[in-house]
Amino acid sequence: MAAPHDTPSNERKPGGLGPGDSSSTDTLQISQVADRLREEPASRPLQLAWLRDTMTLIRQIGDALALLAGQWLGMFLLEARFPDLAPTRSVAWISGLTGTGTMLLLMGYVGLNRDDHSILNIRETQKILRSWLLAAAAALLLLYLARIEVSRFGWLLTWALTLPILLLHRDLFWHLSRWLHRRGIVGTSALVYGTGSSARMLLKKLRLMPELGIHVVGLIDDDPRKLGERIEGVPVLGDSTELRALLRLTATRRIYIALAQVPRRTVTDILSVCRARGVDFQIVPSFHDMALPRIRIEEIDGIPLLGVSHARLRPWRAVMKRGLDLLLGTILLVVFSPLLALGMVATRLATSGPMFQRHRRVGRDGALFHLLRLRIGPRSDTHPTRTGAILHRLAIDAMPMLVNVIRGDLSLVGPRSAHIRDVARYDEFHRLRLNVRPGITGLWRILPHAPPERDDSLDIDLQYIHHQSLLLDLSILIETVRNLVLPRKSPT
Repeated sequence: MAAPHDTPSNERKPGGLGPGDSSSTDTLQISQVADRLREEPASRPLQLAWLRDTMTLIRQIGDALALLAGQWLGMFLLEARFPDLAPTRSVAWISGLTGTGTMLLLMGYVGLNRDDHSILNIRETQKILRSWLLAAAAALLLLYLARIEVSRFGWLLTWALTLPILLLHRDLFWHLSRWLHRRGIVGTSALVYGTGSSARMLLKKLRLMPELGIHVVGLIDDDPRKLGERIEGVPVLGDSTELRALLRLTATRRIYIALAQVPRRTVTDILSVCRARGVDFQIVPSFHDMALPRIRIEEIDGIPLLGVSHARLRPWRAVMKRGLDLLLGTILLVVFSPLLALGMVATRLATSGPMFQRHRRVGRDGALFHLLRLRIGPRSDTHPTRTGAILHRLAIDAMPMLVNVIRGDLSLVGPRSAHIRDVARYDEFHRLRLNVRPGITGLWRILPHAPPERDDSLDIDLQYIHHQSLLLDLSILIETVRNLVLPRKSPT
């Protein structure tokens, strides 16, 4: 059953949508909607198409310069520290241009020149990693076929420097893009049909990601009692019969249908109006629809067969993920052992009792384990201290969790570890979390505002479970490190 007021009333005929409306009716509706909009000082983006195109061009030029800078910085360091391995100037030019050109072509192929955003650009980072790995191998192969000798060590050095420089450039451009979109200089006006849970969830997501440039100027709901209300700070401007007038007066370029159930006639009428005005049209699924296992489509001699995916990694991918956890977990524990020792000393000086705190958590397939942390962080049972806040900011208090990773209780990347009392209240949708190991970090960690520890954040965890891969794990690890060094604050 749909929630109250989640479905449009059948008593109201969508007369404003059909083609047979008289001009007098349209004029009256436009006048009424215009009066309503004057009472709602909703901010609308300028929608400067030329500026959006200019930004895309600047981003592509910046990509090329960042790639060349990484190539040449690697060559400079190679010549300064290992002159015997440094190539000649002509070979350096050919190598740099070949690597840059190959990388730019692959970046365009995977869609990095389009505005394809996700939480903190994790999808962009994933595509950059894929392009970087393929371009390094492809460029080396091209140089080999051209019989141009380059040092393997020098090649690794230059490409190792290229990646962080490119990520830094993209990060700076991300901040510029967010600044322009938050101030409405560039963006797209949108309307949302619905005021229920799906609409509220969509509004929260768009607020977390202003770099998308989607400015929701108002909501549409067929319940007359909701007219004038504000949902998540967005006003309800009218009903579906006034859609044509709303689109015209708000200069809307996109409409989202965010209702649990919509009559087919209403959807058809809205689609007709959107096509006539060249407006994008998208449907937002309900929360439980998103929680369902992903649909898998197979075919037998032309007959489509629908099945469901159980959100588990294939055996060979599971082995690779576990191998990555063991390898990186051991390396990180060894490399950061001096910091961990420093944190243990600070814990001993600032608190009494044991240095480690053991939290009972529920892991993969419902197995219980003890999560290890230093007792000095803000989540400990001791009085908060300034030293503890510093150790938490540098993630030193969480370093003992690397022991959990090596033991197999945790993964480096995964959903948030669950409390026993929370798991007791799980339904079938929440239990999908238990299909994988929880992680030290994950999509929930790199949110502009990380949800509270007890928040279920089901949609965030499902995003990871349904798209998990080795490349996604590496992207989340990169974003986690970048977020520690340069925190990205959410919009206020």
